[in-house]
Order: sequence, then structure tokens, then C-alpha cells
Amino acid sequence: DVGLDFGAGGSLRSGSALGGLRLAGMAFRTTVQNWALREEGRSLTLRGVLSADVADGTLELAEMTMSGAGLSGKGRLRMEGLGKTSTKPMWKGELDLARCNPRRVLEVLGVYVRPTRDPAALSSASLRIGVNRDGQRLDVSPLDVELDGFRLGGRVTAKNIANRRFEFDLRGTRFDYDRYRAPSPKGPQPPAEDIPLPLELLSSLSLDGRLILEQLKLYNLTFDYPSAFVQALDGVYVAKPVSGVFYGGALEGEFNATATPSEFSFRTEAVAQKVSMADFLIAQAGGDYVRGDTDVYLNIDARGRTNNDLIRTMHGTGRLEMGEGSISFEEDSDARPAKQRVGQRRRADVGDDLQPWEIAPSSRLQDGRTPFSRAAATVVIASGTAENTDLLIASPTMRGTGRGFVDMVKEIVDYTITFDVMNAARIPLYFEGDFDMLDVGVRPAEALGSTATGIIKRPFDLLFGIFPGIERLMPDRPPEERRMEQD
Repeated sequence: DVGLDFGAGGSLRSGSALGGLRLAGMAFRTTVQNWALREEGRSLTLRGVLSADVADGTLELAEMTMSGAGLSGKGRLRMEGLGKTSTKPMWKGELDLARCNPRRVLEVLGVYVRPTRDPAALSSASLRIGVNRDGQRLDVSPLDVELDGFRLGGRVTAKNIANRRFEFDLRGTRFDYDRYRAPSPKGPQPPAEDIPLPLELLSSLSLDGRLILEQLKLYNLTFDYPSAFVQALDGVYVAKPVSGVFYGGALEGEFNATATPSEFSFRTEAVAQKVSMADFLIAQAGGDYVRGDTDVYLNIDARGRTNNDLIRTMHGTGRLEMGEGSISFEEDSDARPAKQRVGQRRRADVGDDLQPWEIAPSSRLQDGRTPFSRAAATVVIASGTAENTDLLIASPTMRGTGRGFVDMVKEIVDYTITFDVMNAARIPLYFEGDFDMLDVGVRPAEALGSTATGIIKRPFDLLFGIFPGIERLMPDRPPEERRMEQD
């Protein structure tokens, strides 16, 4: 329902015909109600001062204020060239929406809001925008959008509105996409609800511009200073180059996509060089268990009509290559001298009968960390699951092999690295859990130690010497119980 009231102020003049009608300074109030607002006895109200000149083809709305339904704002609008003989319409306006709770606003308006991973998401938003149209040219500047602390600003221009081609230059702060995803599954829950992609819009847009963010978090991965030059025409998208910083490494790639009214498909290629494996593992697993510069190569394609389609159909390949690096499981591997970590600390645990050959020589450690000469792995992605079976970590004192998977549909990780230590002990180290809670530990039941040679008396003696701090990863209960306790 829409209601319109005019105040008593202002002036009204009319010539011999309606074409001579003039309004000056007339106050007005417009109220809008839908079914949801009527049920709560609320309305959305717009007030202002109206001036119009039919002969000149002008209309001005001044001192506009908006209130109701959780919204509050102000603005103004002036339009020229509205007459029948005008060939160049012009209008200029500004809108300033004060900070509001968008989740509450949508709920009041009767719009369903999907649950989000972060319950506090969609709790704060504001908007400041200026629009200027001159003939077929449209300029949007300034543009300042705030959502939950994230800010996006810049300009958008359409040189010819008729061809719907927009040029843009936008810059934003830190955006955490994961906050707005569906809550992570806990136990036997149904999969997250499919969100349809805006295919009609995507297939009709024409774009040419640049987007730069301070940081982007996407599926628990963090990209610093991501930027992309984007072009789109007739549903064909090209973002090249796409660049940024991925855990300290230089990232560069290319994104290609095609949008039709029935499907969206994409293919992306990316290379990240000298990625800090320590920074990556601290973010994902809570410790810098492995240090070393890593080169990452990735090719991915997918297609579908919904967000989950793009995950379920994801296919591709990847490769990780690392030169020299080191391993340690200490909480703070730089806190104590290497000799103390290797000898004295372990001796107190096992008694005075420990023999010197049962501990890896401290000369094999570098600052309390076990060095290795190289590491490499290939990844195959099929139906949204990334699987690796050939991880190899090589050093003079041990050999590490790994296999496992990351299921991006169910958002779970199950990966095990098995260390063969000087042909004397075999220790499996697992990484498992969901994207929000990854557990790291040793599987003692699967550990093997060689007692036939008399080299070691316990499977872990040699391991503790080569990998300082790994004893703290020995579980006292199953990993799923620990994760439930942390939840």
C-alpha cells in the first residue's frame, strides 16, 4: 500500500493549461506498507519538500528523510529535461543511509534471511551514494558501502546506459566471505541450502574495471591485497591478471567464466610462489610444524546453477613444490636451545637408562628444527574433493609420505603423513576435522618401532629426538572427542 499526503505550505500555480503547472516548496509525505509491515503496525515513510515545473521539465525533491522499518536516512534529487521535447534528461541525487541492522530490516519487511556461519553477520550496514545522469551517461560517485566493518568505495560509470556497459574502480578493506556462508555441518545434518546464482543478471552484464581489497577470506583461506582487472561482455568474463599475496607468497592467475540464463561455468589458473608454509599451517592447524618456501600451482573448473553446484562439480589439478625446509612440533620452537630440547627434556621423560644412540644428534637440528632437503605433492580434484597420494618429504634422517583428502562439499579434512625414521620407527601424524576445527596428532596405535636391531627400546624414542615437541601431540582420547570438547 502506498499513501501520499501534501502539507499546506508552499505554492501552486497553473497557467491556461496543465503544461503551466508549477509547484514550489510543497511538503510531502509518502508511506509504504507491505503485508509484513501491516502485521507489525509499521510503515516506511519518506518526507521531503517537492518543487516542480512542468513547462521546464524539472522536478526537485529536497530535504528528504526516510524512517521506519529500522531504516533512517536523508537525501535529495533534482531532475531536468523531463519535458516531451527534451532529448537529454539530466538528474542528480544523493542518498545517505545511517547505520542499521540489515538482518532486522529484512525480517521486518518479511524477507527470509538464511542462517549465517557467524551469527553476528548482517548486523551493521550503511550507505552513502551520489548519482549523476547527463543524457546517456551515468556516474555513481561517491560510493561508500559499509557491511559489518567491511567498507567498499570508489566509482561506477556507464558511458551509455542503453548498452548497459559499466566501468568501475572499487577498493575495499578486509572482507570475510566465510562469515556469510551457511553454518558448518555438525553431526548428521543436511547439506547447506543451495543458493541460486543470479544467472539472468550475470549473463547480461557488461563490465570493465578493477577491484582491489585489503584482504579476502574465502573457504578458510586468506588472500592479502587481492586485485583483479575484470572485463565482461555478452556473458563472457575475463579477470586477468588476478594478483595478490597468499601467505607471504606472490599470487598471480587468470579467471575465465561464461554465464548464460541456464548455467554459470568457470576455469581458473593460478600460481603462488614462495608461499610460507609456516604461516599457512599456523592459520589452518595452529602451529608452524613445517617451515619452508613453497610454490603452488592450481587449475580448477566448475559449472552449475547454484553456489553448491560450483563446489560439487569442481575438478582440476594442483602441485606443491618445496626446497629446503624444517619440521618441529614445539609450541615455541625458538624458545630454548636445541641441546636442551633434544637431550635433557627427553631424558627426564624416560629415565637415566636412555642410550646416546637412542636420540638424534643435535647436529642434525637447526634451531631446534629438523631440516629436510625437499618436499613435493600433486593434488587431483574431482567432484569437489581434493585428494593427494604422493606427498614426499626427504631428509638424511627420515622420509615422510602422505595421503588423504579435503572434501569441500562436506567441509572435512582427513590427511596423514607417515614418517619413516632411519628405518627404525614409523609414526603416522594426522590432520583431521572440519574447516572450523582441524585436529593434529599422532596415532600411537599405528606406530611401529624396530626392536630386532636393538636400536631403540620404544617406538617414539628416536622420533622425540628428531621431531622436538611431538610428544605434546600424543592424544589421550580420540580426536573427535577433543573437537567436541573444544566446541
